Amino acid sequence: MPLPEEPFETGRMFTPRVDRYSQITVRTNRYSVPVRLIGKRVRVVCTHPIWWFTTRTWKWARHERLIDKAGCRLDLEHYLKALIR
Repeated sequence: MPLPEEPFETGRMFTPRVDRYSQITVRTNRYSVPVRLIGKRVRVVCTHPIWWFTTRTWKWARHERLIDKAGCRLDLEHYLKALIR
């Protein structure tokens, strides 16, 4: 039997909406994404230990998974455009 032509995703997927603080919530934890994604839905692919944050055409962010509950992982680069303004 031949292998499938399209790649098979083995991680868990979520599609949260980016809040006004440029963050999304996944399983009680908050992660930052670039400011330009505020108000949009992003796709989160949860593989262990890295979580990928993507839209249909681009990977926007990558964070290590937080083990704690109600934790927060921010990346300063996601906020640079807003800070410059």
